[in-house]
Amino acid sequence: AGSKFFVAKVDPKKVAMVDGHAALSPLRFHYDSDEFSLPIRLGMANSSGKQDLIVNILSPDKRFIYITIKVEEGEQYTIGKLDFSGDMIVPKEQLNALMSSREQETFNRSKLSKDILAITDVYYDAGYAYGWHSHEYHKVLFCLDGDITFHLRDGNPDVRLDAGDRLDIEAGTEHAATVGAEGVSCVEAAR
Repeated sequence: AGSKFFVAKVDPKKVAMVDGHAALSPLRFHYDSDEFSLPIRLGMANSSGKQDLIVNILSPDKRFIYITIKVEEGEQYTIGKLDFSGDMIVPKEQLNALMSSREQETFNRSKLSKDILAITDVYYDAGYAYGWHSHEYHKVLFCLDGDITFHLRDGNPDVRLDAGDRLDIEAGTEHAATVGAEGVSCVEAAR
């Protein structure tokens, strides 16, 4: 009760550009309540403890004052162990070198998201998009465009599909796939 939500609408024709960045006027609004509070999404902030939020308020006597609001975050988490496992085409040392997150550091979601993206890019750039898996059904695959190579276990040779090729994979057959550099379009069916 008593809470308000507002959205600032910006007219792009009135925005001044300074050094390639938009220079916007401060938001101004009036309130009649004796209490003034701002909702803060703490989940969006990553800090190592307390944060300061500075709000410029024009006081009734028309002078600017600065209010600093102390924001207490919840419990911080420390990264324990970072490790990689599975069928890897890239050595652990190379993957570790891509990581900006380190053991015993304070957890930072933004940093970890960038780390995951960097590692994923290494695999995608090498064409790996589908790791080892199997299906509970007989899979029929038709390659319409591009190419894809299926890797099979137990010493079976790789199978490359080009446009117009078909592959049947029996239920329970473990396989992985590498998409060609130009991508692939396939149609799949269960039999």
